[in-house]
Parts: sequence; C-alpha cells; structure tokens
Amino acid sequence: MRIIYCYPEPLPSEMARSIQVVNTCVSIAGLIDHVFLYIPGPYMNTDQLFSFYGIKKPVNMTVRFLKKSFGPIISNKIFNLRLKSIISKDSPDIIMTRHLKTASFLLGNPVPLIFEAHEIFGDKNGAKVKNLSLEKGVYEKADGITFLSRGLSNAMKKKYLFHALSSVIPSGTSLPIEQPQKNIDEKKSTLVTYTGTSRYKWKGIPTLIKALELLPGDIIFEIVGQLDEEYQKNAILDQLISTGNLTITGHLPPKDAILRLKQADIAVIPNSGMYPISKYYTCPLKLLEAMAAGTTIVASDLPSIREIVSEDEAIMVTADNPKALAEGILKAAGNPILRKTLTKKAWQRVQDFSWDNRAKKIVELFEKVMIRASC
Repeated sequence: MRIIYCYPEPLPSEMARSIQVVNTCVSIAGLIDHVFLYIPGPYMNTDQLFSFYGIKKPVNMTVRFLKKSFGPIISNKIFNLRLKSIISKDSPDIIMTRHLKTASFLLGNPVPLIFEAHEIFGDKNGAKVKNLSLEKGVYEKADGITFLSRGLSNAMKKKYLFHALSSVIPSGTSLPIEQPQKNIDEKKSTLVTYTGTSRYKWKGIPTLIKALELLPGDIIFEIVGQLDEEYQKNAILDQLISTGNLTITGHLPPKDAILRLKQADIAVIPNSGMYPISKYYTCPLKLLEAMAAGTTIVASDLPSIREIVSEDEAIMVTADNPKALAEGILKAAGNPILRKTLTKKAWQRVQDFSWDNRAKKIVELFEKVMIRASC
C-alpha cells in the first residue's frame, strides 16, 4: 500500500497539529509499503526536519516539496493546483489530508480520498457560507473520514449526510518504555506547567491567568510556549514573573517541550466550555503527553476531556472557573498519594493512545476504503 499525505503548511512548525501529522505519517510508514508527505517548499534537509520532532525519517517515507508561490503570490491554492497535477506520479492507493480546501481540490480524483476532521468549519464566522459549501461537498464525496473525537463525529453526522466509511481516531503520543517516576514526597515547592499555545481562547488561558493569582508562593508555574501579544502586558503575569513564581519559556521544539513536561509535577489542561471545539471536538495532544510523562493532570471537566480521562486518571475541575482550577492544583500539590494513584492510572490509560495505535486504526480504514473502491 502506498499513501500520500497532503499538508499545505510549512514544516517544521510551532503548531501542535504538525506534531500529529509528522508522527502519524512515521507510524503509518511502519505498517505499509510507502508514505509520501507532500508539504510546501522550499526544499530543506529532511533529516533536520524530523530531528526537530525528535524522530527519525523511515526509509520508506518520502517528503515532496511543492511551491505554494507564483512570483509574489503565496497561496494554498497554488499548492493545491500543483498537487493535483503531480500526485499520479507516485501511484498512491490512498490520499489523506486534514485541510478542507485541499480535500475539496482533490475531489473527483480517481484515487480514494480520506479526510481527517478536527473541527466543523461550516460553523465558523467570517467565511461560514463558503466553508459550509466546501465541507458539505467533501463529506458527500470523500471515500473515508476520520474524526478526532466521538463528540465531533456525532455533531458532523447531525449536520451533514454522507456515505463515506468513517472512524473515530483520537490523537496520539510517544510512549516511554516504562512509566516515568517522580520524587513527589519531599518537595518544598510544586512546579506546575501549561504547555501549548495561548493564541486560542478556547484553550482556557484567561481562566488560567486568573487562577494563578489565587495560588500561594510555593506553587511555581511555567508556561511552555509563546505568550500571545494580548497577554504580554498582563499585570498578574508581570507580578508573578517579578517574584520568580512564573517562567515563560517561549516556543520550544517538541522534544524540548516534552522534557519540560516531564520535569513538572502538575500539568494543567484548562480548556474552556464556552466553545464547541473545546467542549466536544478536541483531543488535546498535551493531555496525552502529560499522561505519558507521568505528570499529574488537572483538567477541565468537559465531554472532550472525558473521552480520554476521568477522575481515575486526573483531577477534574469546573471549566471557566479560576477558583475551581486553583483548588484543583492545590489538591494535587497537597496529596502525594493521590498523585501517585492518578499518574499510575493515567499511564495505563495512555497505552491506548500511542502513535502506533493511531496508525493501525487509520490503516484499517485505508483497507476498508480500498476494498469498497475495488467493488
């Protein structure tokens, strides 16, 4: 089996979705004959590209660089047009993408198309009408669809009629051979981390900032990532930084961000319940990484989060409630026995979410789509 994965965004990237794309393609390569990853140029050393993510490029994986520019014009449309004209040269059995416009461009191609759904574009403001039309067309004509969560699958099936083969396939994470162990019995301070972007309010950053103000001085907080300009002059954050209770690392390569997560005592996943993408559709990569890192988790109690963990694996708190988030952090910090129990259960649970398990589910869908296409 030969597959093409189309990703019209530059790599490497600061975006979490790039971690998922690269790791998914690498794991799929371990199960099939060849994977072609199509990304925008200019050409770069592919070994360096993969080392950014802390992994090696498989020998049966080829990266194709396509220009998305024509003179001064830079556009995904240019990438898609060039993509459509050359994909037959690699003789793929399946084409897969998570980009709606790329999927729409590839409709009608004789090669079966799998669309990887992560949100509902037809519900977005701005280009809502255009997105609705594009999304409707993709769902009606794609050969296969993967959904990031059950909540997303249920919402899509209510919104669109489609006959494609589909499967709920959550995100994944890299797993150490053994559960990381932490010395949590005798610590004078507790290191709490938030790993990820502050660009999207549905990630819960406003709630997190207000919660930080409620924590005592023995709670040391670290934001692993770039702080959005909106928050850079926040008085609460400035005060915490001046007292040494807060560090903001800026963007780190994924392998370095995971090391910081492993060093932390507690990881917070403060997703907001006010946005459907957060409440129902997402499958937070950082949640899975925290489980694999052996770090105690304090997370918003939302349906999307409960698809991955429950009170057995994490401290669940009311979303959009700074006091509840602060209390959850203090509960974890003050109870070493609870933390050991939660991290052990989380480690057992996260075994279901390895990149290899994700790849197996995707390949199973590939096989079903190919059988249907041959009938």
